[in-house]
Amino acid sequence: MARFRIDGAWGFIDKFGKLAGAPPFDHADDFSEGLAAVKLGEHWGFVDKTGELVIPPRFGSVHRFSAGLAAAMGEGGNWGYIDRHGQWVIAPAYEQAGRFQDRTAMVRERRQGSLLIDRRGQVVKRFEAGLSVDLDPDARGLYRAERQGARWLWHREGGLFPMPEALQRYVQIDGDGLIPVSLESNGGDVLWGAMDIQGRWAVPARFASIGPFQAGLAVAQPAEPAGGDVEGGSLAGRRLGLIDRQGRFVVPPQYERITRQAWGGYQATHAGEAGSDIIGRDGRVLLAAATCPGLREVLVALSVEKAQWSVVAGCGRSWAFHARAGMVRSRIAKPAAYATGTHLMLEGALSGTQAPLPFDIFDAAGRRVVSSEDRALQGDQALTRGDLVLLVPSGEATAEHSRLDLLPLAVVVRKRNETQIITRDGKLISNPGWHYRAEMNQGHFVLSGPGGPGGKPLDGPLVMSTPGEPFDEPSVWLFSGDAPPDRTRWGAIDGRGRWVVQPQHGHYLSSFRDGAVVDWDGTQPMVVERDGKRHLWPQDVQRITRVSQRAFIGSPRDPGDPLVRLELGTGNITRITFPAKVNLEDFHDGLVSAGDPEGLRWGLLDDQGEWAVPPRFDRRLDPVRDVQGRLLGWRSASRFFDGDSSRLRLGWLDAEGRELVAPGYSAIEYDAKHGMLLLTKDEEYKGLMAPDGQVLLPVQYEDIRQLGEIFVVKEPTQYGLLDARGEWSAPLAPPVRPRGGWPVP
Repeated sequence: MARFRIDGAWGFIDKFGKLAGAPPFDHADDFSEGLAAVKLGEHWGFVDKTGELVIPPRFGSVHRFSAGLAAAMGEGGNWGYIDRHGQWVIAPAYEQAGRFQDRTAMVRERRQGSLLIDRRGQVVKRFEAGLSVDLDPDARGLYRAERQGARWLWHREGGLFPMPEALQRYVQIDGDGLIPVSLESNGGDVLWGAMDIQGRWAVPARFASIGPFQAGLAVAQPAEPAGGDVEGGSLAGRRLGLIDRQGRFVVPPQYERITRQAWGGYQATHAGEAGSDIIGRDGRVLLAAATCPGLREVLVALSVEKAQWSVVAGCGRSWAFHARAGMVRSRIAKPAAYATGTHLMLEGALSGTQAPLPFDIFDAAGRRVVSSEDRALQGDQALTRGDLVLLVPSGEATAEHSRLDLLPLAVVVRKRNETQIITRDGKLISNPGWHYRAEMNQGHFVLSGPGGPGGKPLDGPLVMSTPGEPFDEPSVWLFSGDAPPDRTRWGAIDGRGRWVVQPQHGHYLSSFRDGAVVDWDGTQPMVVERDGKRHLWPQDVQRITRVSQRAFIGSPRDPGDPLVRLELGTGNITRITFPAKVNLEDFHDGLVSAGDPEGLRWGLLDDQGEWAVPPRFDRRLDPVRDVQGRLLGWRSASRFFDGDSSRLRLGWLDAEGRELVAPGYSAIEYDAKHGMLLLTKDEEYKGLMAPDGQVLLPVQYEDIRQLGEIFVVKEPTQYGLLDARGEWSAPLAPPVRPRGGWPVP
């Protein structure tokens, strides 16, 4: 018998084309063991090969008969088994049920996992929790079984520990180690609390929402209680507040919006036109809209490094906020704000042509280092319209004791061409022999090299000139290489105003980088070190490139001539010939990737033209740097052949060219936030390694995810085969990747 459909109704026809009655069914299945499932309305039954209903439609769903029994769904939505007369042989008690093969069938109980039962409904085998078994066997009579890999939490300091089951579906873990978790209440509402990484409730689930915990606080919205009040105050539309790690409101829920600031505090905005409060990292209100309405945020112009300061103004004054300094008060009402890696300058507007220019400079500890109110800036020394205070974009590194004297804090350029410096301890120093070209700056910052503000910080000393006869077009000679049409001489001063590079250079010196700068004496190039040492190059050199901390290499005018190498410190100049073609711009800390003469293999050459790593790789080595630009190492690549196919596999060398990991990985990615490498093998298994080669997590995990400072790692999913007795025909194991990769569907 075969089933057919006509005008939306189903029926059966024999091999002679004879209809088994009119097609009266809403749906029909194929015959199995002489019976076929049919549907009338919302219920299922069975017909025989004459088309007669032998089991009336009264089941919510059914499967085909197998070994004399068929799985059927009872009125409560549970599954059991019926015989050929439609009688229950095994009562409906299962969430799902498969077909019998011989004497056993696979079923699933609600929240209990998979069971193998016999024809009387007795349990033959109960399988472990977490093992998922197919309900029906394959053509060989075997059941496919799958077990998801275990999940672990890993921290670089604390190692691996099991991930609590309650946290399996949550992905938001911050540096505080608390995870917002939701629960469904008896009334159907979703409530939020927070668990620690061991699965223990730290904050009860009684909030409408909870944000990530940072420094012990989280933005939270209370749930609507029966009385409409929470902790003594009206919810007023369930506004936002701040809770601590125990779930207590340290800032009442009274704000429409709360935003965490870069310095660690919060800007909390009231509804409507009520303004904003500034809240500290401990939850204390530092500035209240009630006492100072109309607070406005001031844009902080940043020259280098990440944002660390926030500034607000109102009520005739201003306030600055920093992670270390906390809150700093300033008398300046409507300031413009400028920041370097270590200091903040607030500058006010002038009230008249001769009025003093108001400004304050604060350090990261909150101390006012220098101010226009200082005695040294009073009287005829007061700054007025046309005077400039230029911050030196030094970066945080300049705060180290060993570098305190390399750069001043700021340069003061007066409209009468007088130049002064402000030292890092707030002293104002003048020298009539100084002349700083203000037109070489951008905004209120000393020019910080290529890119200006936003580029790399200066590392000192500070380029300065001695006064010369004025000229109209400095840009004509500034970038042309020609001598300026005056007696201006250039040198460099340290943070105390001392000449460390004497003003004897007739051309503008660019900013010092890593202790040296390239100059031109009119006929030939030279390199000047920060201690004033001058190194002249041969006259045939026309282009100079910094290739390492210790060396420069010059390119001669004739491309066929040897390159010229200058060793800093000793001043030794030698001519070298590289065994392969290199681009000097591609040098990284004294090494460059270069190919052999045939261009078939790649290695690393040092800045003396010697092979640090002989050419044995199949691709150019790729340098990897951290967020500060420091070289961490090199990715290598080799090609492996398998028949007609080939695969490119990656390895790792340290910054000096020592091989730490031979090529064997399908991917090596640098995680800049955590300072480690993510290794992937065969496009499937993952692990973690430090740039120095230390194995942090072996390459055996199916997945590794970043969750703040914590990682969630998942072991590979395992697969196996069970026979009709529930015994392992093929034990659980990770899948073996076929040669050439998985087939593409």
